[in-house]
Formats: sequence, C-alpha cells, structure tokens
Amino acid sequence: MWRGPTWPNVNWLIVKALVDSGEREKSIHILGKFLKSVSKSGKLVAEEYYNSQTGKPGTGVSHYGWGTILIDMLCRFVVGLNPQIGKGLFLNPLDIGLDWFRLNNLNYKGQTLSIEWSKDKGYSLNVNGKKKMHSPSLKSIRIAQL
Repeated sequence: MWRGPTWPNVNWLIVKALVDSGEREKSIHILGKFLKSVSKSGKLVAEEYYNSQTGKPGTGVSHYGWGTILIDMLCRFVVGLNPQIGKGLFLNPLDIGLDWFRLNNLNYKGQTLSIEWSKDKGYSLNVNGKKKMHSPSLKSIRIAQL
C-alpha cells in the first residue's frame, strides 16, 4: 500500500482512467478530494505534491507548475468539456457537489462557447450567445455539430 505523496498529474491520470472505464463514483470521489486539497481560502493553488493521508501540501516546491493540469481537470472533469476529433463535442461533467460553475467565452473551432451549471437553472451550453443545449441535471451529452 502506497502511503507516500500524491501528485496532481497522477490524480489526473487516475480520474481520466476511471471516467473512461465508467467508474464515475470513484472518479468523483478522487476528483472532489483532490480539488479540496488544492483549495486555499477560496483560491486554487497547485503545489508540487500532497500528503496522501491528510491532503495537505507536501514540503516540495510551492506554487509548482501544475497550474495547467489543474485547469484541464476543471474544464474536462468539472465543466465536462471533452472535444473529440471527428465526433463533435462531448460534454461529460462529474457532479462533485458544486452549487454552480461557469466557463465563459471559450474559443472552440471559431465559435464562442459558454458552459454553465447551477442547481437552480441546470446545465447549459451557449454557442455564440445562443442556447444550444440545456439539461436540468449534470449528465453526459454528445453534440454532433455546433
């Protein structure tokens, strides 16, 4: 049993593998714990590694360069944004218990996307300012064409 540190990039690999294999509950559990570890006073800060038992940052390099993997985790797993070559856009969010989130003004293939979730309003995708999709819950949705 490993009782050493845990790194953000390894968490990304594990969550991705669990999502791809259909183990959503396990991926939600790991992602939620990881995001709680990197949250400090309402801000996300990616340290080099974390204590696997407590979730607290290790004694490695502070503010290490894991910022991009953290952004990818938020976009890919929380917001659900999963572009797939030749297959359109796949939205596959993991419900980690957030009341709301919003990704605004993302340039994707010449279009401007905004993806939003709130417990009150549901999950929606806007393309160039026009509603393309809406769901009352966070669920997987494939969009063939924008």
